[in-house]
Amino acid sequence: MSKRPGYSPEVREGAVRMVLTGEHEHQSRWAAITSIASKIGCTPETLQSWVNKMEVDNGTKPGTTSSDAARFKELEREVRELKRANEILRKAAAFFAQAELDRKRSRYGDMRVVTTIPEEKARNFAASLTALLSGNYSESKIDMTEAVNRKLKGWSAFYQFTDFKAKIFSRIDGIVFWKMAHWLGRKYRSRLKPLMRHWFKRPAPGQSKTWVLYGKTNQGHFCGAILYRLVGRGSRRFRWRLPEGNPYQRNELRNTWTSRFPEVAMAFASG
Repeated sequence: MSKRPGYSPEVREGAVRMVLTGEHEHQSRWAAITSIASKIGCTPETLQSWVNKMEVDNGTKPGTTSSDAARFKELEREVRELKRANEILRKAAAFFAQAELDRKRSRYGDMRVVTTIPEEKARNFAASLTALLSGNYSESKIDMTEAVNRKLKGWSAFYQFTDFKAKIFSRIDGIVFWKMAHWLGRKYRSRLKPLMRHWFKRPAPGQSKTWVLYGKTNQGHFCGAILYRLVGRGSRRFRWRLPEGNPYQRNELRNTWTSRFPEVAMAFASG
């Protein structure tokens, strides 16, 4: 079904003028609107809306004029654009605040960018470790320790260039230590004190105590596993790796002949 083409402003003004001037020739305004609407090919409701709009614009009837409606529409569009801009700024601010970048003065007096671990990232990582150590009691203690170590080593490598991370690393180490202790206690139906007396020791002289476990893996191999500790993993200074040479500079000798006379250059090149 094809859409009926719209009426021009001249047709609308003429139809409204016919209604207003010929209203006295009919029994009521609605009768005049119905009669004129059938002549111009529109519905009586459409013509009545034109008449009401014309009366509002002329001030003879209370309501919102066309100019005010257009102004309100423009203001609504501006408000939508401002809201969209504010939303973009809010997301950008949240994105940059996630990195938690601060400018601090080093011991040499220069200003440098200092990065820290976002608190939300630390909470989410601790929650993932808690979920890992909150079940799976049928797993081997060696395989479970290796799974936790993979998470800890990956997280430590990801934040190896950040500063001021000792506090967060210490908190995560405490969470992992106690979650591992309770996991072992539930797995072997034992109290924590005998477990700590048997498996909580120093891996080597001079190292901090941690869980040092021995047993079989799920594949039946007998081996040991040491719970990884984040504390003591120092920060590495980020350095840009510069290339040894300029890849866009030509160092080889040119074997072409150049001359301001093209014939001479071509003769030497062909010879």
